[in-house]
Amino acid sequence: MNEASSETPVKRTLVYKWHKRFSEGRGSICGDVRSGRPVSQTTESDVKAVKNIVDADRRVTLHEICKMLDMSNGSVRRIMKDSLKMSRASARWVRRLLTEDEMSKRLLESRRFLVRYEKKGNRFLEKIVTCDETWLFYYDPKTKQQSSQWKTTGSPPLKKARSSNSIGKHMFIVFFDVHGVILLHAIPQG
Repeated sequence: MNEASSETPVKRTLVYKWHKRFSEGRGSICGDVRSGRPVSQTTESDVKAVKNIVDADRRVTLHEICKMLDMSNGSVRRIMKDSLKMSRASARWVRRLLTEDEMSKRLLESRRFLVRYEKKGNRFLEKIVTCDETWLFYYDPKTKQQSSQWKTTGSPPLKKARSSNSIGKHMFIVFFDVHGVILLHAIPQG
């Protein structure tokens, strides 16, 4: 058989298996028709159970839901996506939550800046030196992933003010221009 065929050689054990099957009355070497993986059904009680858990804590993870309900990851994911129309979203970090008046002032200043840039181009940007002071904390704040929550497709994006409650911190003043940092100055304690 191997000499007659230029394809991959057939192993001896496979030929024995075919011989046994033909002896039992089989007419082909093709595999049997299989039913495949059983279809998993999502019941209304499963959807309600997942919804109750998510409503109680929007920061619960898929893994935690799976453990609580003894369900597979795929089933819980399908319920979240298809039945509850929910997806995982992280709050966008903003320096602080601005009022309408503060937002309109920033918009006006940004437009004035763009007008000056259109007149002078990159020469205008090269003359700008900016300064910012910042606190560096001694701890790692929660990551976006850690503070993410479940939300429906129609709900607005999440916002979260940056927290600054740390046991220790140090203030730095940073000066930079279009090319990068010019000076990093540590402010002495007190």
